Amino acid sequence: MSNRFDWLEFPEVASEQAPPSVPIQDPQTLLLQAGQAFLEGQYEASLHHFSQALQLDRALFEAWSGQVRCLIRLGEFREAQAWAAKARGLFPSAPLILSAQSAALAASGLVPPALAASDEALELAERLNLREPQIWLDRASCLLLDGQKTTAGFCLEKVRELRPEDPDWEQRIAVELLEGQDFTGALEVLNRVVEHRPVRAHAWFLLGRAARKLGMRDRARQALEEAERLQPGDPATQKELRALRRPCWVATLVFEDSEHPVVRTLRVWRDSRWLSWPGGRLAAEIYDRTAPGVCALLVRFPRLQAVLRVCLRSLATRLQVRRSEWPREETSR
Repeated sequence: MSNRFDWLEFPEVASEQAPPSVPIQDPQTLLLQAGQAFLEGQYEASLHHFSQALQLDRALFEAWSGQVRCLIRLGEFREAQAWAAKARGLFPSAPLILSAQSAALAASGLVPPALAASDEALELAERLNLREPQIWLDRASCLLLDGQKTTAGFCLEKVRELRPEDPDWEQRIAVELLEGQDFTGALEVLNRVVEHRPVRAHAWFLLGRAARKLGMRDRARQALEEAERLQPGDPATQKELRALRRPCWVATLVFEDSEHPVVRTLRVWRDSRWLSWPGGRLAAEIYDRTAPGVCALLVRFPRLQAVLRVCLRSLATRLQVRRSEWPREETSR
Protein backbone atom coordinates (compact mmCIF):
# COMPACT_ATOMS: atom_id res chain seq x y z
CA MET A 1 0.00 0.00 0.00
CA SER A 2 1.37 3.43 -0.90
CA ASN A 3 2.24 6.25 1.47
CA ARG A 4 -0.80 8.18 0.29
CA PHE A 5 -2.63 7.17 3.48
CA ASP A 6 -0.23 9.36 5.43
CA TRP A 7 -1.73 12.51 4.00
CA LEU A 8 -5.27 11.18 3.63
CA GLU A 9 -5.36 11.21 7.41
CA PHE A 10 -5.97 14.37 9.39
CA PRO A 11 -3.45 17.19 10.02
CA GLU A 12 -2.07 15.81 13.28
CA VAL A 13 -0.64 12.78 11.43
CA ALA A 14 0.17 14.38 8.07
CA SER A 15 3.56 13.45 6.61
CA GLU A 16 6.13 14.96 4.31
CA GLN A 17 4.53 13.10 1.39
CA ALA A 18 1.55 15.44 1.43
CA PRO A 19 1.03 17.58 -1.68
CA PRO A 20 1.84 21.29 -1.29
CA SER A 21 -0.60 23.01 1.05
CA VAL A 22 -3.05 25.61 -0.20
CA PRO A 23 -4.94 28.31 1.69
CA ILE A 24 -7.74 26.86 3.81
CA GLN A 25 -11.16 27.22 2.18
CA ASP A 26 -14.65 26.31 3.29
CA PRO A 27 -15.59 22.60 2.93
CA GLN A 28 -18.27 23.13 0.30
CA THR A 29 -15.88 25.00 -1.97
CA LEU A 30 -13.37 22.18 -1.60
CA LEU A 31 -16.07 19.63 -2.43
CA LEU A 32 -16.93 21.57 -5.60
CA GLN A 33 -13.25 21.69 -6.58
CA ALA A 34 -12.90 17.97 -5.90
CA GLY A 35 -15.95 17.16 -8.01
CA GLN A 36 -14.72 19.27 -10.91
CA ALA A 37 -11.26 17.69 -10.81
CA PHE A 38 -12.89 14.25 -10.76
CA LEU A 39 -14.90 15.03 -13.89
CA GLU A 40 -11.69 16.22 -15.57
CA GLY A 41 -10.02 12.91 -14.78
CA GLN A 42 -7.59 14.60 -12.39
CA TYR A 43 -8.01 12.03 -9.64
CA GLU A 44 -4.93 12.92 -7.58
CA ALA A 45 -6.06 16.55 -7.35
CA SER A 46 -9.62 15.47 -6.56
CA LEU A 47 -8.33 13.15 -3.83
CA HIS A 48 -6.39 15.99 -2.22
CA HIS A 49 -9.37 18.38 -2.29
CA PHE A 50 -11.54 15.75 -0.61
CA SER A 51 -8.84 15.26 2.02
CA GLN A 52 -8.70 18.99 2.72
CA ALA A 53 -12.49 19.09 3.09
CA LEU A 54 -12.30 16.31 5.70
CA GLN A 55 -9.68 18.25 7.61
CA LEU A 56 -12.33 20.95 8.08
CA ASP A 57 -15.33 18.69 8.62
CA ARG A 58 -14.78 15.04 9.51
CA ALA A 59 -18.47 14.19 8.97
CA LEU A 60 -18.55 15.01 5.24
CA PHE A 61 -19.82 11.70 3.86
CA GLU A 62 -19.43 12.98 0.30
CA ALA A 63 -15.71 13.56 0.88
CA TRP A 64 -15.17 10.11 2.37
CA SER A 65 -16.97 8.41 -0.51
CA GLY A 66 -15.28 10.70 -3.03
CA GLN A 67 -11.85 9.62 -1.84
CA VAL A 68 -12.82 5.97 -2.27
CA ARG A 69 -13.93 6.61 -5.85
CA CYS A 70 -10.74 8.51 -6.67
CA LEU A 71 -8.68 5.56 -5.45
CA ILE A 72 -10.78 3.22 -7.60
CA ARG A 73 -10.15 5.34 -10.69
CA LEU A 74 -6.44 5.36 -9.88
CA GLY A 75 -6.53 1.56 -9.85
CA GLU A 76 -5.62 1.40 -6.16
CA PHE A 77 -8.36 -1.06 -5.22
CA ARG A 78 -6.79 -2.32 -2.00
CA GLU A 79 -6.44 1.22 -0.69
CA ALA A 80 -10.02 1.96 -1.78
CA GLN A 81 -11.28 -1.00 0.25
CA ALA A 82 -9.20 0.00 3.27
CA TRP A 83 -10.37 3.61 3.14
CA ALA A 84 -14.01 2.54 2.73
CA ALA A 85 -13.67 0.21 5.73
CA LYS A 86 -12.17 3.07 7.80
CA ALA A 87 -15.07 5.36 6.85
CA ARG A 88 -17.64 2.67 7.66
CA GLY A 89 -16.02 2.11 11.04
CA LEU A 90 -16.61 5.77 11.84
CA PHE A 91 -20.07 6.03 10.23
CA PRO A 92 -21.59 2.53 10.09
CA SER A 93 -25.09 3.68 9.14
CA ALA A 94 -24.30 6.26 6.45
CA PRO A 95 -25.81 5.12 3.11
CA LEU A 96 -23.25 6.99 1.01
CA ILE A 97 -20.37 5.33 2.90
CA LEU A 98 -21.90 1.88 2.48
CA SER A 99 -22.39 2.57 -1.19
CA ALA A 100 -18.75 3.63 -1.59
CA GLN A 101 -17.72 0.39 0.07
CA SER A 102 -19.83 -1.55 -2.42
CA ALA A 103 -18.06 0.26 -5.28
CA ALA A 104 -14.63 -0.59 -3.84
CA LEU A 105 -15.55 -4.26 -3.41
CA ALA A 106 -17.00 -4.49 -6.95
CA ALA A 107 -13.92 -2.87 -8.48
CA SER A 108 -11.81 -5.50 -6.69
CA GLY A 109 -13.88 -8.30 -8.27
CA LEU A 110 -15.75 -9.10 -5.03
CA VAL A 111 -19.21 -8.76 -6.53
CA PRO A 112 -21.38 -10.77 -4.07
CA PRO A 113 -20.29 -8.76 -0.98
CA ALA A 114 -20.48 -5.60 -3.09
CA LEU A 115 -24.12 -6.30 -3.92
CA ALA A 116 -24.83 -7.01 -0.26
CA ALA A 117 -23.33 -3.65 0.77
CA SER A 118 -25.28 -1.95 -2.01
CA ASP A 119 -28.52 -3.57 -0.81
CA GLU A 120 -27.89 -2.22 2.68
CA ALA A 121 -27.10 1.25 1.34
CA LEU A 122 -30.34 1.36 -0.67
CA GLU A 123 -32.40 0.16 2.30
CA LEU A 124 -30.89 2.81 4.58
CA ALA A 125 -31.36 5.53 1.96
CA GLU A 126 -35.02 4.59 1.56
CA ARG A 127 -35.52 4.61 5.32
CA LEU A 128 -33.95 8.08 5.55
CA ASN A 129 -35.75 9.29 2.40
CA LEU A 130 -32.34 10.13 0.92
CA ARG A 131 -32.50 10.77 -2.82
CA GLU A 132 -28.82 10.30 -3.67
CA PRO A 133 -27.99 9.41 -7.31
CA GLN A 134 -24.52 8.13 -6.42
CA ILE A 135 -26.05 5.19 -4.53
CA TRP A 136 -27.97 4.13 -7.64
CA LEU A 137 -24.89 4.63 -9.80
CA ASP A 138 -22.83 2.40 -7.51
CA ARG A 139 -25.58 -0.20 -7.69
CA ALA A 140 -25.46 -0.07 -11.48
CA SER A 141 -21.68 -0.48 -11.37
CA CYS A 142 -21.99 -3.66 -9.27
CA LEU A 143 -24.63 -5.08 -11.61
CA LEU A 144 -22.68 -4.26 -14.77
CA LEU A 145 -19.60 -5.99 -13.39
CA ASP A 146 -21.84 -8.96 -12.59
CA GLY A 147 -23.14 -9.05 -16.18
CA GLN A 148 -26.67 -7.92 -15.22
CA LYS A 149 -26.97 -5.28 -17.92
CA THR A 150 -30.77 -4.99 -17.96
CA THR A 151 -31.12 -4.50 -14.21
CA ALA A 152 -28.18 -2.08 -14.26
CA GLY A 153 -30.04 -0.06 -16.90
CA PHE A 154 -32.94 0.38 -14.48
CA CYS A 155 -30.53 1.78 -11.88
CA LEU A 156 -29.02 4.18 -14.42
CA GLU A 157 -32.50 5.46 -15.23
CA LYS A 158 -32.97 6.16 -11.52
CA VAL A 159 -29.81 8.30 -11.66
CA ARG A 160 -31.27 10.21 -14.60
CA GLU A 161 -34.56 10.62 -12.77
CA LEU A 162 -32.74 12.25 -9.86
CA ARG A 163 -30.43 14.35 -12.08
CA PRO A 164 -32.39 14.92 -15.31
CA GLU A 165 -30.46 16.14 -18.37
CA ASP A 166 -27.30 16.69 -16.33
CA PRO A 167 -24.24 16.14 -18.58
CA ASP A 168 -21.93 15.71 -15.59
CA TRP A 169 -23.96 12.78 -14.29
CA GLU A 170 -24.27 11.46 -17.83
CA GLN A 171 -20.46 11.38 -17.94
CA ARG A 172 -20.40 9.43 -14.67
CA ILE A 173 -22.88 6.99 -16.19
CA ALA A 174 -20.68 6.62 -19.27
CA VAL A 175 -17.66 5.75 -17.12
CA GLU A 176 -19.59 2.92 -15.46
CA LEU A 177 -20.74 1.67 -18.87
CA LEU A 178 -17.12 1.64 -20.02
CA GLU A 179 -16.08 -0.29 -16.92
CA GLY A 180 -18.92 -2.75 -17.58
CA GLN A 181 -17.79 -3.28 -21.19
CA ASP A 182 -20.90 -1.64 -22.69
CA PHE A 183 -18.92 0.39 -25.21
CA THR A 184 -21.90 1.05 -27.48
CA GLY A 185 -23.93 2.48 -24.61
CA ALA A 186 -20.98 4.53 -23.39
CA LEU A 187 -20.38 5.96 -26.87
CA GLU A 188 -24.00 7.03 -27.19
CA VAL A 189 -23.93 8.79 -23.83
CA LEU A 190 -20.55 10.45 -24.41
CA ASN A 191 -21.63 11.85 -27.77
CA ARG A 192 -24.27 13.79 -25.82
CA VAL A 193 -21.83 14.80 -23.09
CA VAL A 194 -19.33 16.45 -25.45
CA GLU A 195 -22.16 18.44 -27.02
CA HIS A 196 -22.79 20.05 -23.63
CA ARG A 197 -19.19 20.02 -22.37
CA PRO A 198 -17.17 20.68 -25.54
CA VAL A 199 -14.11 21.98 -23.68
CA ARG A 200 -13.82 19.10 -21.21
CA ALA A 201 -10.78 17.12 -22.31
CA HIS A 202 -11.64 14.06 -20.23
CA ALA A 203 -15.04 13.68 -21.87
CA TRP A 204 -13.33 13.62 -25.29
CA PHE A 205 -10.79 11.13 -23.95
CA LEU A 206 -13.56 8.80 -22.76
CA LEU A 207 -15.33 9.15 -26.11
CA GLY A 208 -12.11 8.27 -27.92
CA ARG A 209 -11.61 5.20 -25.75
CA ALA A 210 -15.16 3.95 -26.34
CA ALA A 211 -14.85 4.48 -30.10
CA ARG A 212 -11.49 2.69 -30.22
CA LYS A 213 -12.91 -0.29 -28.36
CA LEU A 214 -15.63 -0.49 -31.01
CA GLY A 215 -13.11 -0.32 -33.86
CA MET A 216 -14.32 3.14 -34.94
CA ARG A 217 -10.83 4.42 -35.68
CA ASP A 218 -11.73 7.71 -37.37
CA ARG A 219 -14.11 8.74 -34.58
CA ALA A 220 -11.60 7.62 -31.95
CA ARG A 221 -8.80 9.60 -33.57
CA GLN A 222 -10.96 12.73 -33.84
CA ALA A 223 -12.00 12.53 -30.16
CA LEU A 224 -8.52 11.78 -28.84
CA GLU A 225 -6.93 14.54 -30.88
CA GLU A 226 -9.50 16.96 -29.47
CA ALA A 227 -8.65 15.75 -25.96
CA GLU A 228 -4.95 16.27 -26.71
CA ARG A 229 -5.66 19.78 -28.04
CA LEU A 230 -7.60 20.72 -24.89
CA GLN A 231 -5.11 19.12 -22.49
CA PRO A 232 -1.72 18.76 -24.22
CA GLY A 233 0.62 16.10 -22.96
CA ASP A 234 -1.93 14.12 -20.96
CA PRO A 235 -0.33 10.64 -20.52
CA ALA A 236 -3.60 8.69 -20.74
CA THR A 237 -4.62 10.39 -23.98
CA GLN A 238 -1.19 9.82 -25.50
CA LYS A 239 -1.36 6.15 -24.52
CA GLU A 240 -4.70 5.78 -26.31
CA LEU A 241 -3.34 7.54 -29.39
CA ARG A 242 -0.34 5.20 -29.46
CA ALA A 243 -2.64 2.19 -29.28
CA LEU A 244 -4.75 3.65 -32.07
CA ARG A 245 -1.76 4.28 -34.32
CA ARG A 246 -0.09 0.87 -33.75
CA PRO A 247 -0.26 -0.92 -37.12
CA CYS A 248 -1.13 -4.55 -37.81
CA TRP A 249 2.09 -5.13 -39.74
CA VAL A 250 1.71 -8.59 -41.25
CA ALA A 251 -2.05 -8.47 -41.83
CA THR A 252 -1.79 -5.09 -43.56
CA LEU A 253 0.97 -6.41 -45.79
CA VAL A 254 -0.79 -9.58 -46.92
CA PHE A 255 -4.17 -7.88 -47.49
CA GLU A 256 -2.58 -4.71 -48.91
CA ASP A 257 -5.10 -2.54 -47.06
CA SER A 258 -4.95 -1.29 -43.44
CA GLU A 259 -8.76 -1.01 -43.41
CA HIS A 260 -9.50 -4.44 -44.88
CA PRO A 261 -12.28 -6.13 -42.81
CA VAL A 262 -9.93 -8.89 -41.66
CA VAL A 263 -7.30 -6.36 -40.60
CA ARG A 264 -9.92 -4.33 -38.72
CA THR A 265 -11.15 -7.44 -36.88
CA LEU A 266 -7.64 -8.44 -35.86
CA ARG A 267 -6.86 -4.88 -34.77
CA VAL A 268 -9.99 -4.65 -32.58
CA TRP A 269 -9.14 -8.01 -31.01
CA ARG A 270 -5.58 -6.88 -30.34
CA ASP A 271 -6.62 -3.54 -28.82
CA SER A 272 -9.53 -4.92 -26.80
CA ARG A 273 -8.08 -8.24 -25.64
CA TRP A 274 -4.38 -8.70 -26.24
CA LEU A 275 -3.34 -5.29 -24.92
CA SER A 276 -5.52 -5.62 -21.81
CA TRP A 277 -3.04 -7.78 -19.87
CA PRO A 278 0.72 -7.40 -19.18
CA GLY A 279 1.81 -10.51 -21.10
CA GLY A 280 -0.10 -9.39 -24.17
CA ARG A 281 1.41 -5.91 -24.04
CA LEU A 282 4.92 -7.38 -23.76
CA ALA A 283 4.27 -9.70 -26.71
CA ALA A 284 2.88 -6.76 -28.72
CA GLU A 285 6.04 -4.73 -28.04
CA ILE A 286 8.24 -7.62 -29.20
CA TYR A 287 6.05 -8.05 -32.27
CA ASP A 288 6.31 -4.33 -33.12
CA ARG A 289 10.11 -4.54 -32.99
CA THR A 290 10.38 -7.66 -35.14
CA ALA A 291 7.43 -7.28 -37.53
CA PRO A 292 9.08 -4.81 -39.96
CA GLY A 293 11.88 -7.32 -40.60
CA VAL A 294 9.35 -10.14 -41.01
CA CYS A 295 7.39 -8.05 -43.49
CA ALA A 296 10.55 -7.28 -45.47
CA LEU A 297 11.13 -11.04 -45.72
CA LEU A 298 7.52 -11.81 -46.67
CA VAL A 299 7.69 -9.41 -49.63
CA ARG A 300 10.06 -11.90 -51.26
CA PHE A 301 7.63 -14.84 -50.85
CA PRO A 302 4.21 -14.17 -52.44
CA ARG A 303 3.10 -17.79 -51.93
CA LEU A 304 3.70 -17.54 -48.20
CA GLN A 305 1.61 -14.36 -48.19
CA ALA A 306 -1.23 -16.31 -49.82
CA VAL A 307 -1.05 -18.97 -47.10
CA LEU A 308 -1.07 -16.29 -44.41
CA ARG A 309 -4.13 -14.65 -46.00
CA VAL A 310 -6.07 -17.90 -45.65
CA CYS A 311 -4.93 -18.38 -42.05
CA LEU A 312 -5.66 -14.80 -40.98
CA ARG A 313 -9.06 -14.82 -42.67
CA SER A 314 -9.95 -18.01 -40.78
CA LEU A 315 -8.72 -16.53 -37.50
CA ALA A 316 -10.73 -13.33 -38.03
CA THR A 317 -13.88 -15.36 -38.71
CA ARG A 318 -13.42 -17.33 -35.50
CA LEU A 319 -12.83 -14.16 -33.50
CA GLN A 320 -16.01 -12.57 -34.87
CA VAL A 321 -18.04 -15.65 -33.98
CA ARG A 322 -16.64 -15.85 -30.45
CA ARG A 323 -16.52 -12.13 -29.72
CA SER A 324 -19.53 -12.28 -27.40
CA GLU A 325 -17.67 -14.87 -25.32
CA TRP A 326 -14.58 -12.71 -24.74
CA PRO A 327 -13.89 -12.20 -21.01
CA ARG A 328 -14.24 -8.75 -19.50
CA GLU A 329 -11.17 -6.52 -19.43
CA GLU A 330 -9.96 -3.57 -17.40
CA THR A 331 -10.94 -0.20 -18.82
CA SER A 332 -10.15 2.19 -16.07
CA ARG A 333 -8.05 5.09 -17.00
